[in-house]
Amino acid sequence: LVIENGGTETARDVEVHAAIDAHADLISVDPPVTNQDGVLVWPLGDLPPEASQTIVIRLVPTEPRPLHPRAMVVSSQTTEAQIAVFEPQVDVAIRGPGQTSVGKPTRYELEVSNRGTGTASNVVVDVQLDRALTQAAQGPQRYRIGMLPAGQSRMIQLTVHTVEFGSHRMAAQASVAGRSVAQTEHVVEIVRPQLQIAVEGPRLRYIDRDATYVTTIHNPGPAPVDNVQLMGAVP
Repeated sequence: LVIENGGTETARDVEVHAAIDAHADLISVDPPVTNQDGVLVWPLGDLPPEASQTIVIRLVPTEPRPLHPRAMVVSSQTTEAQIAVFEPQVDVAIRGPGQTSVGKPTRYELEVSNRGTGTASNVVVDVQLDRALTQAAQGPQRYRIGMLPAGQSRMIQLTVHTVEFGSHRMAAQASVAGRSVAQTEHVVEIVRPQLQIAVEGPRLRYIDRDATYVTTIHNPGPAPVDNVQLMGAVP
């Protein structure tokens, strides 16, 4: 609030009265204020011509709708301000395969996004893995994002090692300023690699006659198998 004397004479015993909306919390004021039945009152004293006095009010909205703080000088001059309230909306998602093989390092991405209209501060993401899913560090993982402006996102790379067959869960929770705002989970099916090998060719062959043998490797399982090597021995 800025109170200014635009006249040619000193204004005597100036007081400013202000009221704030019910859906806002008062954090601080400067200069100090007295509260009279819910109305903030600043006794400013005398205000010379062309002099001004600034009052700083810090408010935190408790609902995502505009604020209309009102101020009145004892001289009956009133003013009203409209303050737009910007609300962050943080979300978290896990992206990656839903199926992998035991013992295979698998990469996942955590996307933390702010789809709201205001900047989110002190954004933190906690990750929890089942025992069959491990990282370089054991137990819950915490990633500190910090400030996340509206319309932006951050990607977190997560490499998971699988150690046990079956369905297992990874979960992520996002919090803003210590308050949980979003959570998600991703189920991973860990399967056993299956390889079958067969050799086809004649069992009997005469001396100095060529023979052709065909070796076939088949994967009947639901998951791909990497780094396959084939070794054969010839009598």
